[in-house]
Amino acid sequence: MQSIARSGIHVDCWYPIYDPASQKVDHASATHWPTVLRKAHGSVLPVKSFLITDADYVEVLTAIGIQTPVPNLIKERRNGRSFLFFGCLFNDRLFAIYARQITKRSADVHYAWSIRKHSRATNSTF
Repeated sequence: MQSIARSGIHVDCWYPIYDPASQKVDHASATHWPTVLRKAHGSVLPVKSFLITDADYVEVLTAIGIQTPVPNLIKERRNGRSFLFFGCLFNDRLFAIYARQITKRSADVHYAWSIRKHSRATNSTF
C-alpha cells in the first residue's frame, strides 16, 4: 500500500494497493492478507510517487484529521495492535504528526527502527 502525491493529478485516491507482484488490486483483495506494508511517504516501486513537498504534507495533514488518507485496511487492523516504523527518525514534526494520526485507536506502544548518521542502527519505542 503506497501513498501517492496528489498534486496536479486530480485523482481521488490516497493509497493505491499493490500485491507482491506489483499489480494494483482493490481493497477487498487485500483484506485477507496476513501482512500489510504501508509505504506512507511513497516509494520508487511499484509506482514512482512520493510525498516530498510541504504542499503534499499540508494536503495529507489537513485531511488526516478526519482520517481520510488512512486506508480502511489500516483502520480495521490497527485496533489493539502496535506499529513498526522502518526508517523513520521522527526528527521532523510533520512525520511525528503523521505517525500519531495513523496510530490513533491502536495499541499504546509503537516501535521505530532506523539507521542514523554513520550507519548506526537505532531502536526506539514511542
